[in-house]
Amino acid sequence: MRRFALRFFLPAALFVGISACSKDSSGPPTYPQQAYTPPAAGLTAMPLSISLGVGGVQHVSVSGGTPPYSISAAPNATASAVLSNADSTVADLKITGMSVDYYSTAVTVKDNTASSPRTVSVAVTVN
Repeated sequence: MRRFALRFFLPAALFVGISACSKDSSGPPTYPQQAYTPPAAGLTAMPLSISLGVGGVQHVSVSGGTPPYSISAAPNATASAVLSNADSTVADLKITGMSVDYYSTAVTVKDNTASSPRTVSVAVTVN
C-alpha cells in the first residue's frame, strides 16, 4: 500500500509543483496604452518615376495633402502633363512623351494647403 501511495503521490506532487511554477496567475502581460497618431497626410504620387516612349502615355495617381491639386512645374518639351480630377482626394496625372530632345524631365504637383503647400515631383524619362 505504501509503495502504491508513493507511486501515485510523487508524480502528482511533481505535476502540481511544475504546473504551479510555470503558470502566471496574473494573466497576459499588459503594456501601457499609447495614443494613436495617424501618419502625416503628405502629398504622394504613385509611381514617383516613369519611363515612356514618344507618344506613350502613363498615368500617375496623386493623393494626400489638401485638394484641389495643381501642376506647379510643368515638364519641358520632353513630355506634356494634364491633371484630371484635381478636386478629388485621388487625382490622375496623365503624362505623354513628346520628344527625345531632352529625354529627362519632371512634373511637380502641389496641393492646396493654405499655410505651406506640399509638393511632389514625378521623374519622367522619354526614350
